[in-house]
Amino acid sequence: MPAQGFKVELPVSSGGSVAQLKEEFDRVRALYDRLLERTKHVKVWISLAQFESAAGEIEKARAVFTKANAHFKAAGAEAKEERVLLLESWRDFEGSFGDEAQQGAPAKLMQRARWEVGGKRW
Repeated sequence: MPAQGFKVELPVSSGGSVAQLKEEFDRVRALYDRLLERTKHVKVWISLAQFESAAGEIEKARAVFTKANAHFKAAGAEAKEERVLLLESWRDFEGSFGDEAQQGAPAKLMQRARWEVGGKRW
């Protein structure tokens, strides 16, 4: 299944150097960090992961998903819908970028999450 949300291409100006582009990416990351200090909304986490993947930082995108999953797991049943959205997005991401083991990881987390929220299916 193609991951439509992970086909983002970042515009690169013809006059900028690689160092300038890296500085811009670092500024964007700093903005996301500040935003995540204010809100832990699932769409912010997903957007950050999409940014990292579009920037070619696949491992950083995985780290974002891992950190976000830990946040929503700690929040428990109150954040189950947000966690489902996150895990579905992670699954789509791995469908585009992951090997077989990486593609299965979000699905396993979804199965475990069902038990953590009282064994009920969401």
